[in-house]
Amino acid sequence: NDNAIIKNISVQGTDIYGPSTNTAAVGGVIGYVHSGAEIEKIKSEGSVNGYRYVGGLIGAITIVSTDKTVSLSKSCFTGTVNGSYRYAGGLIGSNLSNAGEISVNDCYETGDVSAAAGWAGGLIALHNGTSNIYFNNCYSTGRVSASFGAGGIVGQVSKDGLSLVRCMPFNAAITATVSDESPHYSSGAVIAYGKEVKVVVNSCYRVRDMASRFTECSANAANVIEQHPFITTAANIPQRQSLTYGYYHHGRNTNYSLCDLIHSGEIGENWSSDVWDWNGSIPTLK
Repeated sequence: NDNAIIKNISVQGTDIYGPSTNTAAVGGVIGYVHSGAEIEKIKSEGSVNGYRYVGGLIGAITIVSTDKTVSLSKSCFTGTVNGSYRYAGGLIGSNLSNAGEISVNDCYETGDVSAAAGWAGGLIALHNGTSNIYFNNCYSTGRVSASFGAGGIVGQVSKDGLSLVRCMPFNAAITATVSDESPHYSSGAVIAYGKEVKVVVNSCYRVRDMASRFTECSANAANVIEQHPFITTAANIPQRQSLTYGYYHHGRNTNYSLCDLIHSGEIGENWSSDVWDWNGSIPTLK
């Protein structure tokens, strides 16, 4: 509830289920983080199942005091997240905080994430709080699927204050299937949807063949990935021309593998070799 220290936790082969209510938060390690917490070196390999606010590591974060912070670092998720309604995220289901700050550093997910109704994200499904939340040096390689609002990194951004720096969508697939013409049904390699919000997106590269892995809502063109410039300061997410107020972001294409990209110097800063192991096909935490 306040100033928790949670470190060195591994949840393996466990099926976690939450109730079918709008307020319940279900996480692979932590359901709800309320106020401050320092969370480091946690891992979930099971399946996490809930209705709304479902996350591979944390279901939801709600900071209510301006002097509190939540930090999540050196952690990963490799299981499956299943939301029977909305807001399923590979690391965090939702940020609902209206105070304090949240930082997520050196984390990744390789599991599959799905939301039956809408808004799923490889790292986080929903940012809907006035607090700032910063993601640095993170990636997603799992399959992300939803009827609409499927994002390789973020599902939905409803408020200002989101920052993504060196966060890589290398997803096996991003799939949205709804056929409705509603204007907010969009998907994106980095950010699926935002409404009149300002974000920071910097050095976020997508996997080289994302177009073949990406399926937009059937009401729009499928497998179309536009090349957007980087957003290095707070600015509006580029707007999809066919939508009245749906915003998305696809990042920038790269021909590098994830390990080679990080070592290339192209992203401006290498990830620490004290934290990351580069011996496999994708980087893992030491």
